[in-house]
Amino acid sequence: MAYCPKCGASIKAVSIRREGYEKYEKHEKYEKEEKIVGLFYLALFSFLGIGFVVLGLITLLPNPDASKANFLGYYTHCSFVPVSTITLFILSAVFSLLGFKRFKRL
Repeated sequence: MAYCPKCGASIKAVSIRREGYEKYEKHEKYEKEEKIVGLFYLALFSFLGIGFVVLGLITLLPNPDASKANFLGYYTHCSFVPVSTITLFILSAVFSLLGFKRFKRL
């Protein structure tokens, strides 16, 4: 009978000869911990994704006090409007997909 190295619960062990260590089968406690970690990553990456969308939309807002016009010809908070907005939207998509991918892997 093998025992879990973290919690001491008795579990079935599977030997792996290549690397010289025993790989323990997952049991309920580890599955719950992995789901909690997965939810944390989902929340973190979703928050970052939403934040990048908000920042991308803020770059499009007009600002009459801006020092120079952007590439589209009007004055906004960011003078690099099409490039910065697209970059922030791409970052938003990447972080959202990473969060969902990490959560779905569980």
